Amino acid sequence: MLKLDVNDWQTVWQTSQTGPDMTYSAGWRNLEQNPADGAWDAVGTSQHYPNAFVMSGITAHVNPDNGSTIWLRKDTAYTSPLININENHLRGIAHLSSGSIIAGGWVLSMEGGDLHQEAWLLKISPDGCTDPSDCATVPTHEPGTAHGPSYSTWEVFPNPAKTYTLLVPDKNMQGRSGKVMLFNQKGSLARELAFSIEPQQAVRVDLMGLSPGLYTYQVLMDTGSVGGGKILVAW
Repeated sequence: MLKLDVNDWQTVWQTSQTGPDMTYSAGWRNLEQNPADGAWDAVGTSQHYPNAFVMSGITAHVNPDNGSTIWLRKDTAYTSPLININENHLRGIAHLSSGSIIAGGWVLSMEGGDLHQEAWLLKISPDGCTDPSDCATVPTHEPGTAHGPSYSTWEVFPNPAKTYTLLVPDKNMQGRSGKVMLFNQKGSLARELAFSIEPQQAVRVDLMGLSPGLYTYQVLMDTGSVGGGKILVAW
């Protein structure tokens, strides 16, 4: 994304939004200015590595003065480990007087031999939330850079889950070890798990014995916190 001066067509600023993890490439499809605060809101689609048939919708709220990302979020309509094609595309954007965003697109998925295609709408609040417990990631990279944040939201599936879930790490974390900490809605530690990332393997998190509800997970390694997000333990 870049801003040009209309008088001399020189670049005022440029920035690369690489998303809340490093496992995919992304492209913007639509861009509109938010009338509430003047920021630019962009929607598009991310493609996940190494599965080209797994895509998520992405939305960014960008400072118009310097190109810094105020917030950035990635969404899927639904996920399942049984789905081998899961495309979630955001193409259109509209604004409410409150500054909230309506993002629209479509979902294409194949589970077994059944192909499903549906329309998809998201309402996102001015601070990047779809509900109070699901808010956007704030990237750590600066305008003009092309690198991603060190703090990432790992792929989680199944989510919601009853007995276990899998955390898929960034590809550059293979061979490293650390621990996953799971916190309940009161902020209390509900579970702690040590792990070592093997090539082409995910981190399994046992959910047995946990009360149903929304949990926050944090991934810690020797460099500190390297990931986090939400896990919904189902009834």
